[in-house]
Amino acid sequence: AEARRWYERAAEQGVVDAQRRLAQMYAAGDGTAADDRAALRWLEEAARGGSAPSQLDLARRYSVGDGVEKSSVVAVRWLTVAARNGEPHAQLELGLRYGLGDGLQRNYMEAYKWVELAAREGIDGAREARTFLRGLMSEDQIRAAKGMVAAFVRAGRNEVQASSANVGDG
Repeated sequence: AEARRWYERAAEQGVVDAQRRLAQMYAAGDGTAADDRAALRWLEEAARGGSAPSQLDLARRYSVGDGVEKSSVVAVRWLTVAARNGEPHAQLELGLRYGLGDGLQRNYMEAYKWVELAAREGIDGAREARTFLRGLMSEDQIRAAKGMVAAFVRAGRNEVQASSANVGDG
């Protein structure tokens, strides 16, 4: 209970790590009664504050309708923000969505870009997904996708962080 109070004070002052931890505490009932509404509130604050893991968690909630109205549009928006902010699991999920055309127009080059970035971080399944995508792409497409990866890495991963507050919830 004491830890929760300290996290709450820090979270109310905009400390993103405290917001994320508070969301986890409320979700799990750790040091406080479980409260999904409070967990969601703090998760949204952390996501808007630039926490890529929180952005991914929020995307997953919208994807399945966990405590929010199910929306693949909002899920993809948050997934994109998290991926651009360097969250490798979000990169893999976004790549898979592009490859399958799940909530997005199918685009194998975009899929390859995100899957490759996840593979570079050693995320389970990313290498296999990359190999599968290569089988669907021409050599020119693969070359272009590798160029997209290089451009993304050069540009840095935080290009969207500032705009994460504009994602919205529906």
